[in-house]
Amino acid sequence: MPRSLESHLSNKTISLYWKTLTRIISEITNALLFLHTSQPGEVLHGKLKPENILLNSELSCKLWNFRFSPPVNEETFRCHSFRQYEERSGPFSFTDPESTGLINEVRKVVSGSNLASILDPSAGEWSSFVAKWLADLGLQCCESDVRDRPVILPLLVKELEQLSLLEDRRIPSFFLCPILKVSVLL
Repeated sequence: MPRSLESHLSNKTISLYWKTLTRIISEITNALLFLHTSQPGEVLHGKLKPENILLNSELSCKLWNFRFSPPVNEETFRCHSFRQYEERSGPFSFTDPESTGLINEVRKVVSGSNLASILDPSAGEWSSFVAKWLADLGLQCCESDVRDRPVILPLLVKELEQLSLLEDRRIPSFFLCPILKVSVLL
C-alpha cells in the first residue's frame, strides 16, 4: 500500500537515504515537467506538498490529490471577478506562509556555508555538492515571485537524475601512478 512522503519523513524509525531523497526529487520534477508540457495545454499541480506525493514499496513516487488547473494569463488574473472566485477556492496559494521561517533559516545556513548543520543525519553522509545544489534549487523554488522560480525543463530533470548517481568520493592523500606504478603523495 503506498504511503505519502509526509508519512515517510515523519516516521523516525525508517530513514530515507540521501540518494533516495534525491531520486524522489528527480521523479517529482519529471512528473511536473510532464504536466507542464502535456497536450492540449499545460497543467499546474497547485497543491504540491509531501502529503500529496505517494511512495510505493520501491519508494517510487506518484503525484496525487490535485485538481487540474490550466495556467491563467496575467490579464485574466487581474480581473476582479476571477480573483474573487479564486480567493474562495484558492488554487494560487502555492507558497505555504508557515514555511517562511524555514526558508529564512535555510538561506542563513547556505549563505554562512553551514548547510551540514541542518541536514538529516539519518539520511547518511550527504554529498556536499548535492546538498548545496539541492538547497539552492529549493530556495529558488520558494521565491515569492513566480518569475524568479526555476523553469522545469528537460535539462533540469536530467541534472537531478544525475545527482542521485553521484558519490561523494574523498580525494586520497596519495594515488598510484599508472605509468611508473609508484605511490605519489599529494
